[in-house]
Amino acid sequence: MDSYDVINIVGLCAVILLCLMAVIDINVRVYRGKKRSIYWIWLVFFFPILGPLLYFQLRDRV
Repeated sequence: MDSYDVINIVGLCAVILLCLMAVIDINVRVYRGKKRSIYWIWLVFFFPILGPLLYFQLRDRV
């Protein structure tokens, strides 16, 4: 196992943790409708790096 493998594993764990934190936060917050929560969850899963970052930046405005 070389250093690139370790970097890839750490990066993958970071992305998975970020996605899980976003999904948990989406489920805890009460939005005006379930449809909006579902859209955010789809965004997080289809764009695993950009989706959670967008969510955490825009969650107070939405």
